[in-house]
Amino acid sequence: MTLFSLLTAVGSDWKGFALTCHFSATADGVPLAVADDTKPFWSVPTTATTVTITATPTVPTFWPTTVTFDVGNTGALTPAGPTAAFVTVKDLHGAGVVLSFATVVLSRFKDVSDDVLKLLANPPATRQGRPAHVLQDYKDTYGVFPPQDWDLDDKPDAHFLDLPNPPQVVQGVSFSKDTSVHVDAENVVLRLAGVVAPKLWGVSWPATIDRNDAQPTPILLFLRQGNAQYIGSFFSGDGLGPYPDNFDYASFGLFDDMAYPEVDPFNQPGSKGVPYQAAKAGAKAVTVHPVNSLNEDFGVIESTKQMGRILLELQAFMFRRAGIATPPTTLGKTAIASFSSGTHILARILASPGQPADPWARVQDQLDRVRQERHQCPAAGRRRLAVRAPCNGRNAVDACAGAG
Repeated sequence: MTLFSLLTAVGSDWKGFALTCHFSATADGVPLAVADDTKPFWSVPTTATTVTITATPTVPTFWPTTVTFDVGNTGALTPAGPTAAFVTVKDLHGAGVVLSFATVVLSRFKDVSDDVLKLLANPPATRQGRPAHVLQDYKDTYGVFPPQDWDLDDKPDAHFLDLPNPPQVVQGVSFSKDTSVHVDAENVVLRLAGVVAPKLWGVSWPATIDRNDAQPTPILLFLRQGNAQYIGSFFSGDGLGPYPDNFDYASFGLFDDMAYPEVDPFNQPGSKGVPYQAAKAGAKAVTVHPVNSLNEDFGVIESTKQMGRILLELQAFMFRRAGIATPPTTLGKTAIASFSSGTHILARILASPGQPADPWARVQDQLDRVRQERHQCPAAGRRRLAVRAPCNGRNAVDACAGAG
């Protein structure tokens, strides 16, 4: 028979390093008293059936996390609900007393998918003080807008780039339809806390990449164009909220990179549909889409060291979101693609110094070798940067990235 139950908690990042937090707890919705909310001990009523703990970090680089427990007949706590993988608990029993020790895992990311959908439903009525028809323009492009969710529906009339196999430098481009392209993925929008870096990150995680085996994740990181060219025309003014909380960041900054229209791609070059392109190519990779700001662009992720840390954090969050409490400690194969003036940002990433003690140092070494083999090639009637990357020592892949 349990006479009384005690509960204590600590905070941790995904790697197991301690985080100082302020804690609060409830039992069946009733707040539990605590003397020191940074070193909490709570007395849990023996009649309680549900307990919650909220950990609020003392630093701005992590988000608060709330976890829920079911209380068993013996007083033991079992993590429950969608955040169950964000907490571990150990119970000690003795002489009618149960002591539960909880470790709450906090993340630098949180899910804001629904919040960004609301931004997409609030387009500006004017641009530079003149009437605008933004909503109708998006309906003309995508058919249905604003979207009700982040599902990437089939697009049987969409056109995809025809490329020779094996890849080679070609003159001109051609497009064709492919009704077999299907994006079966979990699509979410995450928000990064507390650093000078993109705050919104779109993620499309294909169902074919199973998180149950906890293998490092293959990632395609897509860098859209820089935003300096849009000062005075997009992202600010005309009633738009601050970064990243406005329609332009949600639509032009993110939705257009993930969605794909069933129109002539030459008429809508800003709609990239990267998850569709990856599916068309048969690439088994999670596509990741950071939304750069108007004034700070991509910030610290222009450093491969910081980029690696943030992608590891994102990977850990997505594994725990799927109920996997032991995410991989390294990333899988990671590729970086860029669009238009984003190629200049990619060039700066290529030039960022490697950190020998950092796991991403080997990425820098590979980029150095790629940079040494750069050459200029004509493609589609314009001058483009061509990068030749060795593929397992057997052949080479030429990738042309426009710098328009």
